[in-house]
Amino acid sequence: MHKTNFRNLDLNLLRIFNALWEYRSITRAGQALGLSQPAVSHALRRLRDETSDLLFVRKDFGMQPTKKAIELCGPIKNALELLQTAFQSDQQFDPKLSSRTFRIAMTLASELYYLPRLIKSIEKNKYRITISVSSPNTENVSYELRRGEIECYIGYNPSIVDDFYSDLLTEDEFVIVLRNNHPLLQKGIDICSLEMLHDIRYVYGERNTPGIGHIDRFFSELDIRPQISVTVSNLMSAPEIVKSTDLAVIFPKSLSRIFNVDGNFSILKIPYQFPEIYVRSFWNKSLSTDNGRVWFRQFIVDTLKE
Repeated sequence: MHKTNFRNLDLNLLRIFNALWEYRSITRAGQALGLSQPAVSHALRRLRDETSDLLFVRKDFGMQPTKKAIELCGPIKNALELLQTAFQSDQQFDPKLSSRTFRIAMTLASELYYLPRLIKSIEKNKYRITISVSSPNTENVSYELRRGEIECYIGYNPSIVDDFYSDLLTEDEFVIVLRNNHPLLQKGIDICSLEMLHDIRYVYGERNTPGIGHIDRFFSELDIRPQISVTVSNLMSAPEIVKSTDLAVIFPKSLSRIFNVDGNFSILKIPYQFPEIYVRSFWNKSLSTDNGRVWFRQFIVDTLKE
């Protein structure tokens, strides 16, 4: 296997790799870099020689990355951004001039709750930046942060701790959501009784649903075996089910308000000791010298913190 000599590695190849990753097209990558198509094709051949891998394979829907290219993507993006930071360390980041894309991993619940506010603030301030949102793999989100594949993760994940900066955005709580006129509702009551917790039939999330472990422990400590009528892959579908049935769902209070804008639901407090929800943004400490990331972190806090 060919071994890359980093002393002789042309850093322009990294820029071309990054452009191919972003555009998945030799022609469009060349246009973005101001290079001809033959020049990009020649650079790709050199990259393939250096890595002993095809890296990008032509398919009907564009140049698709190989497993090796996927492994290299994060470190190469990170390296290019660190180099840019080093040469521009004395320059302030200006979001009204920069077309930089910031990458965020967040759950669908966080998207629903936070993303509209972010986009509204970007438009209001006439920033040129763009945001790319991906669905987090809860087991790998720490790995993605360390490799610089994402700028930050926004969500509820108590397993991410000391290795990262974190900013508290929202303190939330779980509530019971039922349809109006549910047969178990009593007029004027906004607190869920122990008897109701026993009698309610629930829409429940799969094992990997954020927060579901806390809900399980809550029921276990009260010695309640919840009546689960349906288990869904994503709890964001639960309100539509609850609205037309006698089922209920345990939901973060913040989200329940979003789904209840038309007043179709009754929201009940849970008076027993139930773990609170702390939604945070998490950031890689080693990338804190990047002026763009420093600005973006403060932008997230200023826009989303409650």
